[in-house]
Amino acid sequence: MLVNLNTSNGSTNITEDIRNAMSATAVPVTATPSIVLAANANRTRYMIYNPAGGASVFIREGVAPVTGATPAYNVMIPPNFIWKDDMEDARFPGPIHAVTASGTATIVVSEGALP
Repeated sequence: MLVNLNTSNGSTNITEDIRNAMSATAVPVTATPSIVLAANANRTRYMIYNPAGGASVFIREGVAPVTGATPAYNVMIPPNFIWKDDMEDARFPGPIHAVTASGTATIVVSEGALP
C-alpha cells in the first residue's frame, strides 16, 4: 500500500498496490547451481515449496548458492517445507538460484507480479 502524507493539497491519497495471481512452476534442482526464478522487475513476492521425497534445497538471491565447507546461501529448505520471502522487507527483483548438496529435488516456485 502506498500512502501520500503530503497534505499541501489539503488531502491524503492512499493507493493500493495490486498484483496478478501467483503463477507456479515445477523446477528440477541438482548439485549444479541454477536459476529457478528469473529476474523480474515487477515481482511482488515469491514462494518455494520443496515436496517430500527429494533432497534439501539451498537458495540464494542474486548469485548462485554454495554448499559444503564454506556455505553461502540465504535459506535451506528441507523436504516437505515451504519458504516465503518476507513481506515486510523490500521486494527482490533479481534472479533466485538454487542447488542441492547432492541428489535431485523438484521444487515448486510461485511468483506474484505487478500487472
